[in-house]
Amino acid sequence: MVKRARGEVSPDVRELIPEVHRALDDARVRERAEIREALEASNFVGVEGEAEVGKTALVARALRDAQINPVRIDLAAAASEAHLAHIIARALARVLIAPPDYSLLSGTPDLAPSSARSARLHLERVLGADLTQLALSGTAKSDASLQSAIEAIGAVAELQHSTVWIDHVESPGLTSRHPVDPFGLLWSLRATAQRTPFAVVVTANGAVTDDVAGPKGAFHMDGTWVRVDRPSPSAWASVCDALGLHISEVLLTDLLRLLECYPPATIMAIVEVAGLRQEGHPLADDIVRRLASLDDGTARLTLAYARGLHRLGGEIIERVAHRVGPYVDRGPSKPEDVRRAVLKLRRAGLISQVRPSAYRLTNPLVAMRLRGTLNEPGGTD
Repeated sequence: MVKRARGEVSPDVRELIPEVHRALDDARVRERAEIREALEASNFVGVEGEAEVGKTALVARALRDAQINPVRIDLAAAASEAHLAHIIARALARVLIAPPDYSLLSGTPDLAPSSARSARLHLERVLGADLTQLALSGTAKSDASLQSAIEAIGAVAELQHSTVWIDHVESPGLTSRHPVDPFGLLWSLRATAQRTPFAVVVTANGAVTDDVAGPKGAFHMDGTWVRVDRPSPSAWASVCDALGLHISEVLLTDLLRLLECYPPATIMAIVEVAGLRQEGHPLADDIVRRLASLDDGTARLTLAYARGLHRLGGEIIERVAHRVGPYVDRGPSKPEDVRRAVLKLRRAGLISQVRPSAYRLTNPLVAMRLRGTLNEPGGTD
């Protein structure tokens, strides 16, 4: 077990964090298998779940296991349609040419060897000169055409079997009047795929699943959906075993109960236990209380973010933290206003729906900080 003095952060403990992430990915065998089976069975795969449960990491691992190099379009990074065109162009270039050639062409083109120059010619033949220049540029261009980038996906699909991965599809909807329409993009991809077939993978917060596959969604009654929940207790036990961390079953069970298996907080707790130096056996209450007391500003920022999403957002966050349902004693607020606020908070990943009419703050440490007491499992009524 890694040792550290009180108040000291050991380099070995810091290095443990990425190891925990890798071990957690390895331990989630069932989820990876479900995604892999869906990829093999359908040309459209949707992966849904609440915020920060590891959807992106699991899909990336499943695609890698299946030896699929996807055209990954991360909508969390798309600030405008021109920026999205830049993201698509770069993603297409990465599947068309070898990584070393792409690195040379986009970084030091004047020093690129003949093999890299040949790769650029290949890009120009498939994407055209304008998109090739955009793909190798470090910045987006204001006149970049999103439609041309989408059509280029079809051109690539004509040459090779392609998989387009739309990640964080809910992200543009978190900003008022965002210029990128993620669901319009899905319709465009569906239309392109009908002309030149390719596979589409979507990862999304469960709050927007209906926008993707509901009656008005681009993939209504189509493909396969996989639900990703928080890692199971057995997965966390496998993580500890894989890393050789001697955490007792009782301690781990208590930690998971208090932290509700929420991955970021549970990883912090495991690293905290690994770095403890004390006599006897640590108590879960003490570990979680310490994590909750180290307020890094997340609780304050959560409230500020919630208020920016909706005028009722901060009030609902406070209520849910104190285990009062958002619709209970709502005062003068109209039910439809509360419903809109709840949906925005869910899409932003600040609250999660445990069951019908029951909600919890996604981050249990934020709930504890706002409430001032340790967590208890369960949601609001």
